[in-house]
Amino acid sequence: MSIATTTDTDLLLDSLHDAYEYIPKRAIRYFIDPDHKAQAATLLLTEMEEVLADPSFFAEDMSQFLFHAMMILGHLHEEDAIPLFKKVGYLENHAVNEFLGSRLFDSVPHAFAELFKHRIDELKALIEDAGQNPMIRASQLQTLMVLYGSGQLQREDLVSYFLTLLQNRKEKTPHIYDLIAAAATVLHPKEMIDELRAAYDEGYINPEQIALSEIEEILDDPVEEFSDHAREAFHADLEDLLAHYEKIMGKKHFFERNDPCPCCSGLKYKKCCY
Repeated sequence: MSIATTTDTDLLLDSLHDAYEYIPKRAIRYFIDPDHKAQAATLLLTEMEEVLADPSFFAEDMSQFLFHAMMILGHLHEEDAIPLFKKVGYLENHAVNEFLGSRLFDSVPHAFAELFKHRIDELKALIEDAGQNPMIRASQLQTLMVLYGSGQLQREDLVSYFLTLLQNRKEKTPHIYDLIAAAATVLHPKEMIDELRAAYDEGYINPEQIALSEIEEILDDPVEEFSDHAREAFHADLEDLLAHYEKIMGKKHFFERNDPCPCCSGLKYKKCCY
């Protein structure tokens, strides 16, 4: 038996629009229940199309639906969502900030990673698309680091790609080259250092985000020792992100019916967002 009736699904979708961080348990149970995955995916995809068709309207209402839909559809490995994930890249800054905010560089890359882990060339094409919002491009670049951290991309391939981006730099796009510089502290890429220095000199990388001297100091460490340390640190960060992801996906940290509602209304959970 379905957890929700047809009428209830509208309320469940509304709950995704309204929930900034915690998704009501009933909504999560419905959207990730394998017994009706196809129906749930169709609902999410249809609503996501509406949001992307009129982002200004939904941004004014501070809708959180897009973020939750991306996380759930990524969790479901829903390939029909890929065209919509690509459309996200063409949102204006205001919509990106309202829909995704600070989660753009921690949680969102995991959603991209779930759908593009076997489509690396497509992901790279998005990163290189100057028509996309630069913040989304940077999030997609961070997706490559997520895939590296999970062992699905090799260091040599990633360094080679980042080196190509540096060598072909044409636009002083915010975040893109800053993230490459930050990635250098994990990848330990001595083969990139000349291009990194040039990018700093030419103003492509913001030294206030990460100083060139910090990268040079890291590169002076023994490769093997640093690489082991960096990967351990990266996985520690990744575990923190996955814990956050599980909280978003409702795998744990559920609230009981009589707990105070997490929306801070002052009501019990069963009387408010349940």
